Amino acid sequence: MPIYWTIQTEQKWTLALQKGVLIGERSAVWPEFLAPYNWMKEQIYRRLSLPMTEEQQPVWLWTERPDLRRSGHLERGTRGVLLKVELEANKILFSDFQAWHIVLMNDFLQESVDAREHVTKWTECEKRQSWERIFDLDWLRNHPDWGEPTVQGVTPYIATADVLHVQPFTAK
Repeated sequence: MPIYWTIQTEQKWTLALQKGVLIGERSAVWPEFLAPYNWMKEQIYRRLSLPMTEEQQPVWLWTERPDLRRSGHLERGTRGVLLKVELEANKILFSDFQAWHIVLMNDFLQESVDAREHVTKWTECEKRQSWERIFDLDWLRNHPDWGEPTVQGVTPYIATADVLHVQPFTAK
């Protein structure tokens, strides 16, 4: 099975060990990002047929091992863990990290830079439909304005039995 990586707080990992499963929690999501996260939950269900509860939020994964020497993984000084996990790819919804920020900012993911000049307002339906492009890694890779995707994934949960290695660290 493929290997993935996730960064969690030490506290969250301790709770996961008690429960036997790591899940994302609504309380960990900034209020202004709840709508985009809920949209991602809808996509997980629609594309993978994996249901999630109202309170549950996605667990974020990386296809490449994150560099813990860099900042931005957790708030500075926070004790965290880098988890190496083994999951079936059909339990993960993959997208592009940069394109995901279009969804977070509630913006339109245009087909080209020039397209933005011609349209000043999109319907909510058109905007949400444009967000579907974050999952089309080939389209992004071949797009003149995007380039090589930085692949991230989301899954509803990770069983602690699927964790192969735990590396503690303090966020920079």
